[in-house]
Amino acid sequence: MDLNELSSKVGNAASKVKKDRHRKLTDQFRYVAGEREAVIRWLKEETIPEIVEKPILVHMHERMKRSGYLSEEYLDLVESRMKRIAEAIGFLASWRLADNSAFYLRVQCASPAEKSFIESNLCRFDNKLFFELGQDLRKWAVDPYQKSKFLRDHTFSCSTSGLAAPSFVDDVLQLHHMSSPFGAI
Repeated sequence: MDLNELSSKVGNAASKVKKDRHRKLTDQFRYVAGEREAVIRWLKEETIPEIVEKPILVHMHERMKRSGYLSEEYLDLVESRMKRIAEAIGFLASWRLADNSAFYLRVQCASPAEKSFIESNLCRFDNKLFFELGQDLRKWAVDPYQKSKFLRDHTFSCSTSGLAAPSFVDDVLQLHHMSSPFGAI
C-alpha cells in the first residue's frame, strides 16, 4: 500500500503531514532534517506512517470495475498486471539500490543466468494492448456506440448531456496515461 500520511511529534506538538505521491520522502522532508541520512533517521525515529487511502492503481481498478462498462477479461488482465507490477517493485526494492544507474550496473555485471533471473522478475509488458486501448478510448470520445473488446456488450448510453459516464471515461483515460511508465518495468 501507499504511504499517505505521516504522524510526527516535534517537541510537544503532534501533527500529520500528507505524503506527496510524486516525491521521495527524503526530498519532501529535507526541510526538517537537511541531509538524506538525517531525514531517514528523523522518519524512523519521529514519525509513524499511516495508510489512509488505497494505492492509486487499486483505486482506479475498483472504479473501473464498479462502472460496469469494462469486460471481465480486461479487468482480469488489469488485475494480473497490477500484481506483476507489485511483484517487480518488491523484487527491485529487495536489492536496496540507490538509483537507476545502480540497477543498470548490477544487470551489466550479472552472469547470463543472473540476467535471465532478473528479466524473469520484471514486467516487460507488451505495449500493443496499451496502445490499442488508447485508440479505443479516442474512438469512444467521438462515438459512444463504438464497439471494443475492452467493453462489455452494452455501451455508453447517450443523453442530451452527452455520455452517461464521463467520469468513468476520464478515469480510464487517467489510468491509461498513468500506466505508461509501467510498460518499461
